[in-house]
Amino acid sequence: MDDHFLAPTSTTIDDLVVRAWQPGDGAVMAATTVASYDHLAPWMAWATPDDTAQAAEARARLFAGHYLAHEDFVLSIWDGDTLVGGTGLHPRWGGLDSRVAEIGMWIAAERAGTGIGTRVLRGLVRWGLSDEWCWDRFVWLCDGRNRASARVAQKAGFTLEGNLRGPGPDGVALDATLVWGFNRGDPAADDDAPTDA
Repeated sequence: MDDHFLAPTSTTIDDLVVRAWQPGDGAVMAATTVASYDHLAPWMAWATPDDTAQAAEARARLFAGHYLAHEDFVLSIWDGDTLVGGTGLHPRWGGLDSRVAEIGMWIAAERAGTGIGTRVLRGLVRWGLSDEWCWDRFVWLCDGRNRASARVAQKAGFTLEGNLRGPGPDGVALDATLVWGFNRGDPAADDDAPTDA
């Protein structure tokens, strides 16, 4: 890894802005995730029905600090001034030197099923393989029951590589978790393919 690497903090994917969380984002983060709780709770262990603006603001600032320190790259997804989801390029598989990023994502309930997830994932792969970043491989993990998440990975050109039956890189048990991968050199997904997920 280049000692002078500076992680880019934003990109535009179609009409969406994907950017690092910033101080001041907490109130909208809390409002969006609370409004989406029923949609998120089956798949996102962090979702809570009673998040507060203050707690979310602390997380937004923590995310911003980790981003600047190159420890984790947690991102927000915006359509104009509306927060429509979150994602990230997480160096959980050996740090930056491994050149592997795990991509996670959540979409606000009111925008689920509109194709945002697939569009953003395709865009993150393009961005992550650009000269701005250092990645050579992306990993997408999803619960085997989460068919929408699996469709997003497939439509974005990821290959189903297996089923993780034990703890993941952070030690959390992930039984029945599907492992999807995309490597530098893999054929890019067709941007004209349907993106209903």
